[in-house]
Amino acid sequence: MKVGVNLLNWGPGVSPDAMARWASLAEALGYHLVMISDHLAPTPDVVAKYPAPIYDPFTTLGWLAGTTRTIELGTTVIILPYRHPVQTARVAATVDRLSGGRFIFGVGVGWSQPEFESLGVQFARRGAIANDYLALAARLVGRAACRHRALGGGHGERRGRLPAWGRGGGGGAGEERGGREERRERERAHHRVSR
Repeated sequence: MKVGVNLLNWGPGVSPDAMARWASLAEALGYHLVMISDHLAPTPDVVAKYPAPIYDPFTTLGWLAGTTRTIELGTTVIILPYRHPVQTARVAATVDRLSGGRFIFGVGVGWSQPEFESLGVQFARRGAIANDYLALAARLVGRAACRHRALGGGHGERRGRLPAWGRGGGGGAGEERGGREERRERERAHHRVSR
C-alpha cells in the first residue's frame, strides 16, 4: 500500500514556497506520493470549493519535480475533456520525464457543468469525450520519445507508458471508464505478483 498527501494547489494561503515546503516535508516523512487538483476555468461553483489562486497542475508538478527527489507526483484528477488530448499527452509525458518517471496521471470527467459551458465542452458527453481522449493520449505517449532511465528513487525504466488512475464523475461513461481502468490495474498488479 502507498500513502500519499493531497497537496493544496489552491486557496489564499498557497504559494510556491508553501507547496515546495509541504512536498519536501511529505518526502522527508516517507510518504509515497503527493497529488494535486485541476480546474482550468473556475466558475463560481468551483471557486466556492476551490478559492483562488488555483495553480496549474502540470506546471506545478513539473516545478515540484525539481524540488523533490523520490516522492511520486501526481494529479488527483485531470479533467480530460477540458484540454486537447495531444496537449494533455505532451505535458503529461513532459512532467513524467522531468520527474524521472515519478508522475502519476490521475484522470476523471469533471463535475462542474458551468465550468464545462465556459470552455464550450458538452457536459452530457464528458464521459465519452474522456474515453476518447484517454485512448488517444495513451497512444500518443506510447509513440512519444519518453524512454528514459529514472533518476534515483529506484523507479526503473518506463517505456512509453504513464501510470493512469481513472475516476468516474457522476455516473455514465466516465464512471464505467473509471471502473474498467481500476479493474485493469488490479489485474496487472495481480499478474506482477503472480510471476
